[in-house]
Amino acid sequence: MPQGGYSEDLLNVSSLQRYVRANAESWYIHANNTRGREARNGELVLVRGCDKASSWAMATFTKSTAYEFRLKFKPTDETGSRRTYGWEYSGSVELRVGPHPEETELTRDDSGQSDVYTNQTLFMRTVPVKVRDDIWKGLGFDFETAM
Repeated sequence: MPQGGYSEDLLNVSSLQRYVRANAESWYIHANNTRGREARNGELVLVRGCDKASSWAMATFTKSTAYEFRLKFKPTDETGSRRTYGWEYSGSVELRVGPHPEETELTRDDSGQSDVYTNQTLFMRTVPVKVRDDIWKGLGFDFETAM
């Protein structure tokens, strides 16, 4: 997160738990009956927090030593108020940066300036949504058979 970021969390956990208990059954009915999904008990989640940034980068590698590759993260371009970043590297490594240039192109105005939005979700904190087993059985969702 070269330009920093921010975190946001719902703090009233007991209120959130009451909300989940009051609505979980109807959420599964909607997901499975109305929307045609096959969500099993506990597969729906409620997002209770997230971390966002205006830009990001990640690199992954496996079974490598420091001598097998070189990796450096750096700015690659600066246009108006937006700076883009990229990787300088050698060796076997998977690299990603964001947002994609096409995404930032959508925010340009007539003068060519691009607005900077902190809209890149990097991490989410979730609460699993699960109903009691007896209620789940009563809903009649049976997705155990293979298609």
